[in-house]
Amino acid sequence: MSPVERIINTLLLNASFIDNIGLLNGKMGISIAFYHLARQTGNKIYEDYAGELIDEIYEEITVNMPCDFENGLSGIGWGIEYLVQNGFIEADTDEVLSEFDEKLLHELTFHRPEGTELVGFLLSLGAYYLMRLKGRAGENPIWQKNSQTLAMVFDLLEQNEPQTTNHKLLAFYFMSEVPRHEFYTGKAENILNRFLALVAVKNPEVLELWFRLAVFLALATLRFKGKGKISRELYESIEESYNRFENYVLPEAIENWPEAKNFTMYCGTSGVSLLYWLIFKVTGREEYQQKAWQWQEMTLKLQSETKSVFAGYLHVEDENTGFGLLRGIASVLLAQYVIEYSGILEKQKA
Repeated sequence: MSPVERIINTLLLNASFIDNIGLLNGKMGISIAFYHLARQTGNKIYEDYAGELIDEIYEEITVNMPCDFENGLSGIGWGIEYLVQNGFIEADTDEVLSEFDEKLLHELTFHRPEGTELVGFLLSLGAYYLMRLKGRAGENPIWQKNSQTLAMVFDLLEQNEPQTTNHKLLAFYFMSEVPRHEFYTGKAENILNRFLALVAVKNPEVLELWFRLAVFLALATLRFKGKGKISRELYESIEESYNRFENYVLPEAIENWPEAKNFTMYCGTSGVSLLYWLIFKVTGREEYQQKAWQWQEMTLKLQSETKSVFAGYLHVEDENTGFGLLRGIASVLLAQYVIEYSGILEKQKA
């Protein structure tokens, strides 16, 4: 049995029994992985199982759920919108996510946290509403209300200077997505400029390879997708940082990469392979496609040499993260099938 087959079987047997229903550590992320698996393999069993997980998520959502992106409502809502926009499921998200919209707006207005937790909360909601509004425009009252909520998020982000790098993942996503939207304004650019500093573009030596690649993906997206929207001054700064990362920062990190012991999405080989694949999709440069294959092949090779399906994963002692998309075994599954590694590998062997 191959490493991926072991992971699939383990998830099929166990995912329904975990308590976490969130995007990065729970059922929502596992469902996304199985939808990708079903699309690449054509196996309806995987599609049906992914649908069952979605049904369980809706049954298990409570009014007291947190709003965070990793485990809470904003991440789950983002996942539903992602599945619909990418054609995995059919649904009217204005109807399906209406209660999400109202709940998150209520929390933003009346119960938002203070201090160091505020920026993470705002980025979580920002990610959700950016996905909700992606590719949409018009006089739809729901669209208008969600646009106003996103504007409120921007206002609060501009007023609250981020002091830590605790929210790097969401900062990367925010940086990549904001310039693609019609909501990109001078205010959004001010926030973007501050987050570029937050994720250590000017001080990259503090970041290991995974984080450097995530920064580089954000820079590549800004460089190739943001031209014409981003101000000339900021664009030139982004282009300079992009070239510095490509020529110096990434090669240095690869040279100093320690022995691979972590296979997960978060700082592990699966995450590195997926980031290289996404960089390839943005830049069109085949060298990054090759690197994606190489790192995913490394993941599968190292996994095949281990006795336990959980070897090489973080937090496996906690069932609510050991199966998930960020720090668990579902991360290999998603990376494998997002980059279509199996089909490509077979063509290479043929």
